[in-house]
Amino acid sequence: MDDRTWTSLERALEYAAIGTADGVGFVFTATDPLVGVDLDDCRDPETGEPLEPASSIIEQLDSFTEVSPS
Repeated sequence: MDDRTWTSLERALEYAAIGTADGVGFVFTATDPLVGVDLDDCRDPETGEPLEPASSIIEQLDSFTEVSPS
């Protein structure tokens, strides 16, 4: 990863608002206190609902959850 391409949240939101960027992302680094869990191919294709074991993991973590564009 090239940290020279990173910017502040405020600037990223500005770029996204004027159409200069496709969206806003977050980079996990060794110095931040956050942890992310990436669950791939874990949703029912018809309903979009999480399948096991993803639904159990999501429930156990009891934290922010989102569906990524990819």
